[in-house]
Amino acid sequence: MACDVRHTLERVTFVSTRVRLRVSPGSSHTEIVGRHGDAWKVRVTAAPEQGRANEALVRLLADTLGVPRDAVTVVSGHGGRDKVVELAGLNLAQIEQRLSTASASARATPAAAGGEARPQASSGGRGPSSHPGRAG
Repeated sequence: MACDVRHTLERVTFVSTRVRLRVSPGSSHTEIVGRHGDAWKVRVTAAPEQGRANEALVRLLADTLGVPRDAVTVVSGHGGRDKVVELAGLNLAQIEQRLSTASASARATPAAAGGEARPQASSGGRGPSSHPGRAG
């Protein structure tokens, strides 16, 4: 569910858009993961205590979308993982494009997202052990 709402006040048009999010608090790093059905999957490091995860979500969205924090409002799902967020000043196409770019960047550069790219063992785990004192 996403919708554009337009309010007109003396020739000034305000656009606000609501977007569904699936938030995973307490993650190892904060990032826009990508699409999750009709919602966007987001991870935040903050714990879901005393509104910390919601605050981290607002900061992440504001930074990612290039809007002030007061342009991002959690309108439902304050205590759950599934949320609806209203974003002022952006239309749906702008939001989709910016979130897509952010999620693609996070996938392309794992080190930038706080993780390291690790080579995968090709021996199925049966190769020499890297643990000191153990023979492979």
